[in-house]
Amino acid sequence: PEGLDVAAMKQAAAAFVDGTEAEPMKVYLAPYVYWIDDPDSKFYNQRVEGVADKDWKSAEHMMSIPNYKYGFVINYNITAEYNKGSAIFFHIGSNPTNGCVAASENMVLAYLAKLNAGENPYILII
Repeated sequence: PEGLDVAAMKQAAAAFVDGTEAEPMKVYLAPYVYWIDDPDSKFYNQRVEGVADKDWKSAEHMMSIPNYKYGFVINYNITAEYNKGSAIFFHIGSNPTNGCVAASENMVLAYLAKLNAGENPYILII
């Protein structure tokens, strides 16, 4: 997809792809990025940079999780409905997860290379 340089991503530590309507494919490095999974936080199920406005008791520090080296957000519960689930990612992994989709690093990179937000991609989880 436009703006996604997979070769550069392979060299970047903790690269992650996120999507919003305004910026459907945004690549960022995650040294100070958290994904908030505390349903009592005003930031529930959102990516937050830094801890200046921290009101959460639980969050995933993206850079400290090796399986998040590459991946993307699955837009689940994007309205942040209380206790309906959060932090659902497609990421590297070889073991079952608690709600995410995990695949080998090569497979994650292959998906990232083909992912195009303009084609309205989706993942069917059954």
